[in-house]
Amino acid sequence: MRAAATLILTASGRLRQPTPVRGRATLTLIARGRLRRPTPVRAAATVAITAAAFAPRGLGAKLQVIRERFTQTVLQQSLQVWVNTLPPGLRLALRVDDGPAVEAPFAWENPHGGLPAVLALAGTALPQDGFTHYLTVLAWRETAGIASARSRFTFPVQLAAPPVPMPEWVSARLLRQNSSELPDLVEITWRASTAVMVVANLRPQYSGQSAANLSLGAADRDESRLLAEGIGARFELQNNQRYPVYFGVAGIRGGHQSPMRWGDAPLLIQASDGASTSTIITPDTQTGTARTLVSSIQPGYASTFKTELQAAVLAQLGALPANGATIIEQALYRLVLKIKDVVRKGGSVTLDDLGAFGVRWSAPRTARHPVTGVETMIPAQRQPTFTASSGFKAGTRAGLLLTDAEARNP
Repeated sequence: MRAAATLILTASGRLRQPTPVRGRATLTLIARGRLRRPTPVRAAATVAITAAAFAPRGLGAKLQVIRERFTQTVLQQSLQVWVNTLPPGLRLALRVDDGPAVEAPFAWENPHGGLPAVLALAGTALPQDGFTHYLTVLAWRETAGIASARSRFTFPVQLAAPPVPMPEWVSARLLRQNSSELPDLVEITWRASTAVMVVANLRPQYSGQSAANLSLGAADRDESRLLAEGIGARFELQNNQRYPVYFGVAGIRGGHQSPMRWGDAPLLIQASDGASTSTIITPDTQTGTARTLVSSIQPGYASTFKTELQAAVLAQLGALPANGATIIEQALYRLVLKIKDVVRKGGSVTLDDLGAFGVRWSAPRTARHPVTGVETMIPAQRQPTFTASSGFKAGTRAGLLLTDAEARNP
């Protein structure tokens, strides 16, 4: 009689390392029928050992992005993973969205610490497009060729945007120097594969502050030239000297900016030749008849308007009393004060041959706060007005002193 028996041993629990499994079995053979004579019984037993490992527990992950401090350029992009198991025999894989799971190498960051183990995955397999993706981390153990079940951890994350390339070169040349008639004009040219931001820079020793960057504007990726006017006036350069101004461009894309590419040499831009660059050339400015008189209605304050008014009264009367200057000053002060007092109450004051000082009411309206975006109601308000008389308007057009009657009856 021949018989075969199979012995199956099942080990349950955590298998931290390969361990020999010892088992003892009793083989019982039962023979039925007639035994005519004593016969040796031979048997062979097969022993099978099945070991099953548990899936790692406590799996978690987060994305770490290291950027350059000033330009915000991405220096390193890595995935940090933690799990409640020791790394020997641990395997990790990474899946982006619905793509295939790719096994990724990792570095054990706390080999002398306890659980959980902190692991770092290189970020080379992660796309660098600035969009939001779903990342899935898979973890399992493999010992003696036996793999456990896989743990999964899925989370959304916005990956770092690709670095914006710097422009290849930038150049600037002065087409027109600053003068009293026209402001300076500078041509800036560059070559870049993205849209750019164009700036001008005045060094601190000339600007008197920590940084003097002047934004000249932005240009699309298909543009390579910008004309900038009035840079000297916008920097408020003084003392009629020439100042070195540097020009640079930086690539911009998706709200990110590349490092600045500066020109090799600055341009010497003159502050002014003595007159304001905003002066409008008219026949009055050319003949020198356009003047600016400043007055203060407060008694005791000297002003060009008040001084010329006193001189005109003195020339008309030939002589003034001892307190004549004070009388003229008080008359001017009371005149202006009376006009303001009547208008502030909603009235009007009409001065023949000059015009009417009055008031108008603005309609109520809604306005949106520029920061919070909250709409508020602005009530109706008084607004001062001035309507020139017919003689004043006609005389100004003709360059003459005309009364209202002379304007109506030329």
